Amino acid sequence: KGSYSALLNEKGLSLAHPPVSAKDLAHLLDHLADKTINTQLSKVIFAQLASGSQSIEALISHSISTLQNDDHVLEDLICKILEQHPQQVEDYRAGKEKLLAFFVGQVMKQTKGQLDASKINAMIYAYLEQTK
Repeated sequence: KGSYSALLNEKGLSLAHPPVSAKDLAHLLDHLADKTINTQLSKVIFAQLASGSQSIEALISHSISTLQNDDHVLEDLICKILEQHPQQVEDYRAGKEKLLAFFVGQVMKQTKGQLDASKINAMIYAYLEQTK
């Protein structure tokens, strides 16, 4: 609701002439509800949709495939973050398991919150367990 209102204000429009059709908005919200995309990504897609650059299907499809196919990029990012925080890695391995949330937060910060935190959590956990 907030993003939509902000967009209307920014473009000087009203609900009488919305920049995003009800059908497209419903489609976007369906993907958000079934967790195909997350909130941050939905905001990015919404902004692109409002600019009229591509269809809703193309925007969602591209966003989903990018996230699904970039596991190697995410793995590289995780490795880099863990290398930047050796003391926290050592503390985690010494039993401070709550530091896992710290690492997830660092990845989310780097990716601007556009990925699923549970996926990141699982990937970091698996990496830390493999490298014990």
